Amino acid sequence: MFSLKILRPITLCFVLLFIHVWADTLFAQSDTPRPTITKPLPFDETVSGQLRGKGEKVTYTFDMPIDQDIVFEYRANKLVFTTYCIFTGETQPDADHCSAYGGSGGDRPVNGFDIIPTTGQEGQHATITLIGVLDGASTYQITAHTITPQLIKLGKDVDGMPSGSQPFQTYTLETDPQIPFTVEIEDEAADGNFLWAAYQPFAYEAARISPQKLLPLPMLVDWANGSNGAGINQLEVLYLGGNTFRILAQASMRYKLHTSSINLPTLNENATLNLSVSYRKPLLVTRLNIQPSETAQVTFTVTNGKGAIGRVYEEGNLVDEGLTLGRSDIAGSNLRLSGSIQRTTVKALYVVVHIPFDFTRDQVNVEVKWHRVN
Repeated sequence: MFSLKILRPITLCFVLLFIHVWADTLFAQSDTPRPTITKPLPFDETVSGQLRGKGEKVTYTFDMPIDQDIVFEYRANKLVFTTYCIFTGETQPDADHCSAYGGSGGDRPVNGFDIIPTTGQEGQHATITLIGVLDGASTYQITAHTITPQLIKLGKDVDGMPSGSQPFQTYTLETDPQIPFTVEIEDEAADGNFLWAAYQPFAYEAARISPQKLLPLPMLVDWANGSNGAGINQLEVLYLGGNTFRILAQASMRYKLHTSSINLPTLNENATLNLSVSYRKPLLVTRLNIQPSETAQVTFTVTNGKGAIGRVYEEGNLVDEGLTLGRSDIAGSNLRLSGSIQRTTVKALYVVVHIPFDFTRDQVNVEVKWHRVN
């Protein structure tokens, strides 16, 4: 059993942008434009269909429930792209209200899902579009699961109980979007599987955090997935705007869901801060007491445990400088338990320590220290 923490949202943005441009070029080179077929999508029923070739689209439409999320799950015998749009009244969806489409390469079968969370607004509609990418016909199945989100409180454990016909559960978390937090789900075995994700608002541009209003589309904050058959398969954290977050869990067994806020202590030059992380507190943060245009050298030292990940973020920038401590490299050699990162301050610097990507419930202690570089 292991936990796999996958790519951060900034990487996802680059991948989707590349795929979006590539798909537009691919469709533009098709011999004949294919019309979009539009159909109603019933809830909690599996619908089957076929895309006859490259560039053909089928769009399913439905009215959004006021109090239920929609998780649409799809399967196809070869690569298809998907996108969804949310709009109100008679207005037509635009780029701000539609997700970018994309997917992995190759012609193998695909399985995927996405969530369209309710915001409690009346008169909302949604569309889901499947897009043929390859030559030749492709068959697909799509199911729109209706899920009532459960309201939870930050710092309170929740018992998850998936049903046989419904592997997805969703949770609503109301909290200050300026405060970072982590989410973790675990099975009940002593050394069982777990997944975790983190919300780090200091890494986003201020314009992306909207404490006073809802976003036109939910923003995927972070996610993690496990190995096939692990029992706990997927965890996603989404920001809906205002003070509202949505958490999605996919599991085939009982689990506990744990949320925890993250303090933001300030670390002075040449002072040492000990950060202890584990599966229940997988990520901790400190802000450096440094001025704009100054350069800091941050040193991470693992004092207990097999290893950890150290990162340095500039405020408002999802691209971090990071290093892995203690993990084995490709040749099987253990990496050093200490290392340093240099980064110049533009607005503010945040130092992050989190547990390694390798599966472990062991606690790791990491000392963090920094000094100015002239």
